[in-house]
Amino acid sequence: MTQFDIAQNIQRILLNKLAETQLYNHYTTETAFTELKDVIARITTNCDYQPIDPTQLTAAEMDALHFGIWEKESPARLIPLWLYPFLAAEFLYTSVMGHKGTKTADMDTDSRFGYLAYMVTPREETTRQIIQIVDGIIADIRPGPPVTEGGIPEGWAEVQDFDVPEDCCSANQYHVDGDLAIVYAVKVQKNS
Repeated sequence: MTQFDIAQNIQRILLNKLAETQLYNHYTTETAFTELKDVIARITTNCDYQPIDPTQLTAAEMDALHFGIWEKESPARLIPLWLYPFLAAEFLYTSVMGHKGTKTADMDTDSRFGYLAYMVTPREETTRQIIQIVDGIIADIRPGPPVTEGGIPEGWAEVQDFDVPEDCCSANQYHVDGDLAIVYAVKVQKNS
């Protein structure tokens, strides 16, 4: 799962729990409060959970997660308050006063309109691709994981490690199924 996938799941769980405590009659004020307080611990102890480094999100992903825009001329985005308990221990951020920092523990939770007083710059969109080779032929080609996410899955290799014909991904040679482009009958040669 990507950082974006995990952040989306966290947001969904938080919103669903909030809705449940408001809509279901069996929640007393005390049990609703307890459920809302406990949801953070339940999320962070889930086996799929990883702390979120917001600098690993693209601008489009930040927009989908409702990061705020600080200045129209700047790509930097304000971090939404709901994300604070799930932030990685260290990442590069800038306060609205212009002070740079790296440790989440040094941030305060003062917020305005649902945003922390800290912003991050989205990561650049990447054209990095990984390919899966089966019997010397490209079986799959897809966007590669960000460099910080632990490398390439077993059985896959970065495109730069292979000589891949320039036109291997022309419209008549692949179709897109979600994010996955499947390429047929394109022979590749491993670079030495």
